Amino acid sequence: MGLTASEIGHRIGASAEVVNRLLLENGLTFGEPGAYGITDKGAAFGAAVEKGNGYGGWAHRNWAWSSWDESVIGELGATPERIAEESAALKAAKAAKRAADKLEAEQYWAGVMAEKAGKLDEDTSERGAEEGLTNGQKALIGVAVTVVVVVGGVLIYKGVKRHKRRQADRAERNAETSE
Repeated sequence: MGLTASEIGHRIGASAEVVNRLLLENGLTFGEPGAYGITDKGAAFGAAVEKGNGYGGWAHRNWAWSSWDESVIGELGATPERIAEESAALKAAKAAKRAADKLEAEQYWAGVMAEKAGKLDEDTSERGAEEGLTNGQKALIGVAVTVVVVVGGVLIYKGVKRHKRRQADRAERNAETSE
């Protein structure tokens, strides 16, 4: 005894996930990723190992894993073709889960945005036109005023600078002509 799923995978050219799927399919383990147990059939090839950090109370931690004998490799029937099939199946399952999670997140976000839009519509329709501008209109006006002030300031600055430069040029020409 003494091989983990990772070590078995290293010997047969597969990932630990593939090894765990093979163990599960051959009836040597039960459970799901992160919580596998050894079946009666699997007990002939391996055992559960549990270690703790030796502390009590809040600091207490346990680690559990399955330790397998080398003879389990023959029981897995891990041909290169089967390893490739299992790897492809795992990859496809992960891709499907990512796609489903992404779709769920997008639907949730669309719902949140629709809810916000509904609240904005309710706010503007309840107040009516006689109460003035909506928050969006106020923000747009604020941005426009800011742009006008900044552009106006830049133009005034450049105009003053140009005026001073022309005055200096005139003074220089007058000094040259008077000499």
